[in-house]
Amino acid sequence: MKKKVFCALCAIVFSSTIYSQNANFGISAGYNTLTAKIVGATTVKDNFPGIYIGAFAEFTISNKFYVRPEAQINIEFNGNSSFKEYVIPVMFGVRLTEQFSFQLGPYGSIDFGSAVTEDAVDWGVSAGLSYDVNETWFANLRYGHGTRNLNDGTLGVRDISQNHFQIGLGYRL
Repeated sequence: MKKKVFCALCAIVFSSTIYSQNANFGISAGYNTLTAKIVGATTVKDNFPGIYIGAFAEFTISNKFYVRPEAQINIEFNGNSSFKEYVIPVMFGVRLTEQFSFQLGPYGSIDFGSAVTEDAVDWGVSAGLSYDVNETWFANLRYGHGTRNLNDGTLGVRDISQNHFQIGLGYRL
């Protein structure tokens, strides 16, 4: 079921802007850290460092604006616990200069094998900066804030939430 939902989200995201005049496709990868916050009798925050790898399409709307839907696999680990998830951000970019862009947009994520029991789907908002090294290479710095309570009721806690921080490189094909 999770794979079907993930494929459907990918199809919607990548087909919604397919008629753009100027499209670039590429890959990206880098460091990702997830901060999980569990609220019960006490509040526990734990960081899970890891990696992400993904593919993207970048559609230029005008000289200043673009849309970049992405599909990523994030893997975070910390001792005996790990998180593995598909993440689909849709970033709307504004070029501040020729090389710097500000990005903001929603994301959805689907858990596929975490050590912690939780609801499988999360929604959130991401914001970040992108720096174009040249026409093919770029660097990203991004923060994602999950907006859902991921508690499925089996852990005996009130809330489980997560946030992401990413820093990585991308290559336009």
